[in-house]
Amino acid sequence: MTNFADILYHDLGKAVVLMQLWTDETTPDSIRWDAIKDDVLRTRRDSQMVLNVGQVWAQLQKTAGWSEFSETDFCGQLIELMGVLVSHFDALEGSCNRKVLMDVERTCRAIHGITKEVRDGVER
Repeated sequence: MTNFADILYHDLGKAVVLMQLWTDETTPDSIRWDAIKDDVLRTRRDSQMVLNVGQVWAQLQKTAGWSEFSETDFCGQLIELMGVLVSHFDALEGSCNRKVLMDVERTCRAIHGITKEVRDGVER
């Protein structure tokens, strides 16, 4: 599962906090809002495509190693967290909402932490 763990961390865990790493609590909410929108709605992007976090999650489920991973507690936790993010998609398309901002930032940090544990081989 090591290769899958690396892919999971890179494609989901790291990508979902990429722009947020440049912000902190002192950063204006409008800038933090733009960062989470990029991280969640444009999680994977290049000159050919743009995928949101839900689409990246769906691709991971087709990756070698998913079957073994899907039986872990880590996967169950990520499923719950992904549900939280997807529930905020419509709100993220709108104007800055502090409650959504805080919830999405917390959720993205949790996803990053879990995928890092999987990559690092932490057992639960």
